Amino acid sequence: MAQTAPKDCQALLDDLWTPCPRTFRTEGLFCSQHGQEYASVTKTYKKLSDNTAERKRAPLSGEAICALHGRGLSSAISETQEYLLALNKEIATRTVHHLRFFGEVDDGHGLWLALLQSKRKKASGQLAALKDRKNELRNLNSLWRSGKESAIIDRSHPDWDWDTTPEDGPTSYADLMIVIPCLVVLALALWMTPATARAMFWSYLRSLLSSVRPIADTIISITGSVVRLLWALSMLCCIFLWNITCLASDVLWHIAIPRAGD
Repeated sequence: MAQTAPKDCQALLDDLWTPCPRTFRTEGLFCSQHGQEYASVTKTYKKLSDNTAERKRAPLSGEAICALHGRGLSSAISETQEYLLALNKEIATRTVHHLRFFGEVDDGHGLWLALLQSKRKKASGQLAALKDRKNELRNLNSLWRSGKESAIIDRSHPDWDWDTTPEDGPTSYADLMIVIPCLVVLALALWMTPATARAMFWSYLRSLLSSVRPIADTIISITGSVVRLLWALSMLCCIFLWNITCLASDVLWHIAIPRAGD
């Protein structure tokens, strides 16, 4: 019986360049090691092909993408990314398989790879459109938040709810914050003062007023113009003090409002 002549293994090593140095005498194109590897890789890319088919979804139109938001948009992005990853794995595995074991891609497998690459191009475009939609919604959300913050800071903003804000100027709340402590202190002072001391105070006040009036009459009779000037100055002082009081009331009002909001 004639012995079968040794044959060279037709597979390439992992570098896709160096031929396998082994020879074999059995049927087929590959040595024992590469024959097993050929069967394993073939099985792998077929599984990848099934996985790609399972993850395939109907392409989304531009109008459908513009209508997506929230969880629907996130789900579409996730599914497209998984489909694109499956396509990349299948294309890479099929290409390496054909180059290692056949030296080139035949026409039939070339057409299949071209179809996969076309699907990958469409999936990449869809993923880019979905990410653009996500960025668009993020920018709209940022503009909305900045607008609401401006409405809170600027009371002249049209979104400001005037019905829930106090009126401008001194408020009854701020006035009470000034008047009530003064009344309490005055009441405590009068209550803690002995009766004899209060009687002496009222007596001194009456004597002071009775002595001031003759002096004022004398000054008026001698220098009426000077008295009128002093009177005008006193009125100016009163107006100044009143303005200071109003300013203090406004300051307390601006301090009280944020605390009430907290």
